[in-house]
Amino acid sequence: MNVIIAPDQFGAGMTSTDAALAAAKGLRNAADAEAVICPMADGHAGTSQALLYGKSYKEVHMTASDPHFRDRTARYFVDEDGHAYIDSEEILGLQLLEPNERQLLDTSSTGLGQMIAHAAGAASITIALGGTSSVDMGLGMLEALGAKIRGENGDLMRHLRTKDISGAASVQFPTRNLPPIRVLCTSFYPLTGIEGAVYRTGRQAGESDSVMEFLHQAVRSTVPLFPVPDAADRPGSGAGGGIGFALGCLGAELHEAVVYTAAVHQLADKLQHASLVITGESQDGMPEHTSHVVPYIQKLAQQADVPCADITISSDEPGDSRALIEQAASEAARQFLA
Repeated sequence: MNVIIAPDQFGAGMTSTDAALAAAKGLRNAADAEAVICPMADGHAGTSQALLYGKSYKEVHMTASDPHFRDRTARYFVDEDGHAYIDSEEILGLQLLEPNERQLLDTSSTGLGQMIAHAAGAASITIALGGTSSVDMGLGMLEALGAKIRGENGDLMRHLRTKDISGAASVQFPTRNLPPIRVLCTSFYPLTGIEGAVYRTGRQAGESDSVMEFLHQAVRSTVPLFPVPDAADRPGSGAGGGIGFALGCLGAELHEAVVYTAAVHQLADKLQHASLVITGESQDGMPEHTSHVVPYIQKLAQQADVPCADITISSDEPGDSRALIEQAASEAARQFLA
């Protein structure tokens, strides 16, 4: 019998691939079943490695700017066919900032632009766009790619931060050649509105209502400066604090990360031959799942009429995460495959 193991990452210290391998070990300890490994992701850190499971790839290390323009070593991945994979959280994540550094006004997406430029020789670039700490509409990223943003006096604006959105009067997009870009969005929320980029990212960063209202108005005023303003209405345009909108204007394809990852692993087909699905994540004491992975896997399993075991564990639970996952997977196998 086949058991699909399709977890999300279990906290920052365990990728979904590591979690899946631990669950597979627990499965083998409890049942005579074949583990079908399908590491999942929703656009946050670890998405690239989930997509690359089973493939040969190399890590590329480079220096890029974090949201406060400090140099940091960042990595991306290139597979055996020359396709590049970037996790935006690698250089723009909130985890790179101290709590007192998370004011949206002072952050920039420049580092992601530097990473894209570094990977521009690839056959294609897949960008996982989740967990970013800026709402600069991707202007910092665009500047790093060669865009020219000018203020009302016609002067070039440099080292753009989120607070500079309100001063932009023109945006000349970069002319450099880029390979096809695919963007994997954590959520398909819009650029503007109460559920848009500014308010969602602002709430995550603990920003004040007055700052979020100021930025929301600035974003709405800046949209017409982009070459494809209608892209602001596309699903995913608000991802990454508006980076999805900027990349859409560059011609990138926007996808919902969890749906795309499931398609890469051909989950729908594999479910037709499965006796059980095991999924899960690490939760920080939240009453509901914090990622999009577990609810989506449960939905797919229900549609295929396959039992689904949720082995989510609390991040506060004592013990080694790997051992806890193995134990939970063993218990799930005994319960559903007896």
